[in-house]
Amino acid sequence: MENIVQIQYIISALIGFGSAVIVAIIAGMFQLRIAKKNREIQEKQLEESRKQFFMQMEQSQKEYAEKIEQLREEQRKANLEKANDKLQAETNRFYEEFIKEMMFYDSLLNELHYLNNIANPKGKEFRIKEVYPHIDNNIKDLVGDVSLHQNIAKLLGALRANISLYNSALEQGAGSDVLEEALNKIYNLIDPINTERFENYTNAQTLLRNFEIRTAERIINEK
Repeated sequence: MENIVQIQYIISALIGFGSAVIVAIIAGMFQLRIAKKNREIQEKQLEESRKQFFMQMEQSQKEYAEKIEQLREEQRKANLEKANDKLQAETNRFYEEFIKEMMFYDSLLNELHYLNNIANPKGKEFRIKEVYPHIDNNIKDLVGDVSLHQNIAKLLGALRANISLYNSALEQGAGSDVLEEALNKIYNLIDPINTERFENYTNAQTLLRNFEIRTAERIINEK
């Protein structure tokens, strides 16, 4: 009887131990499954984070590139506006210089007529009998700030100097021979000055006309 009890005790112990082992195995397997699931979730989250990171990087690079292009475009427009303003200013100055030069040549023609009436050799007898007039030396005032071509500038400089010499001789009471010689120098300058005046006036007209045509074409193209 005692042996039977011992056998039952041993069997109970074995059953208890086996149950504990089975429970431990089941618990271990469950933990492994949970760990695997957690690892899969972590890997998925990591992959999502990686994708999100690269998407944000790509978006940032795109926005950066767009911003750079915007700044470049703004700079190009600013440079274009600046260049256009400068061109407009140069254009106005160019046009004003042409107009000023042509007005000067018109005034110079009147001055040459005035000098011709005084210094013409045909009036010598009248001057000797009557009086030698004072000549208004208007050349400097006529020229003003007009930019002249070299040839006509030299001729006008000589004309102005000879007018001054004539007026000085007249004030000093010089004889008719001296005065006529001075007037003859003035008279001999009138024709070459008028030739230069006509040539420069014609060239200025042509350049002004071409300038106005180019300006009109540019305005039409801008529209």
